[in-house]
Formats: sequence, structure tokens, C-alpha cells
Amino acid sequence: MEAESVKPNDVTMVGVLSACTKKLDLEYGRWVCLYIERNGISVNLTLSNAIIDMFTKCGSLEDAKRLFDMMEEKDIVTWTTMLHGYAKLGE
Repeated sequence: MEAESVKPNDVTMVGVLSACTKKLDLEYGRWVCLYIERNGISVNLTLSNAIIDMFTKCGSLEDAKRLFDMMEEKDIVTWTTMLHGYAKLGE
């Protein structure tokens, strides 16, 4: 994308995070989160939910809770993802 001067956006990052989640690749998922921050990509509710989903499914409930606590807006997906994470990880 960057070779073609096309900048990734929030929709692109949701897709990339989904791939990280399916591969259970927490390290790369964290790198993607840093990329989002460093490149000023707009973080909306959908992207926040994708990040929380990646963290919980990759086993980092601490990171998921940190983001959850910082979120001003939460929806049913946000709450369900956190509940699933707590149930799965036994906390």
C-alpha cells in the first residue's frame, strides 16, 4: 500500500488486527497498535473493539482492560468482548 502512496486507515487496521487475532499473534498486534498511534490513524469504536478483541483472544486481558477503561464510548460488542475475555481467561 505504502509503495503505491496509499495510506492505511481505520478500516485497514481492523482487517490487520483481525489477522493478528486469527494467528494469535500478540506481538504483531501490539506493533499494529503502535503503528496506529504513531501514524495518527483515527481510533473509532469499531477499531477499539477490534483491538480489545485481539488482546483478549491473544491472552492479554490486562491490555484489553486498560483500553476498555480508557474508552469513552462502549457498545454491546465492547462489553461482550470483555466478558468473553474474562470467561475464557478465568478472571
